Amino acid sequence: MSWPGLTDAALETILDVFDEETVEYLYSDLGAHSIRGAFSNAHIEVEGNDGVPVSSVKPILLIKLSELQRDPREGDRVSVNSRIYRIIDAQPDGEGGAVLVLHKVS
Repeated sequence: MSWPGLTDAALETILDVFDEETVEYLYSDLGAHSIRGAFSNAHIEVEGNDGVPVSSVKPILLIKLSELQRDPREGDRVSVNSRIYRIIDAQPDGEGGAVLVLHKVS
């Protein structure tokens, strides 16, 4: 199997195991589209302006780019389990997947 085939199979396995029940991609210009995605709301520690660590969370969504109607854009939104998140960064992995860095809206 080729390298692209292996990476696609790995991403498919991750999405089959960890995908959320309800993920809607809310395009800023094309309406809504159902996709699969593996969501994480992991804890992170960031340094504040005064050097004191601040506790926060970093919601992300792992997706397969071929399930979208176009490349993700900053400002598009996703609905994950009835919560709305705005995409603040899209980080393609170069192998057909992408991590969407999110900010909770509601």
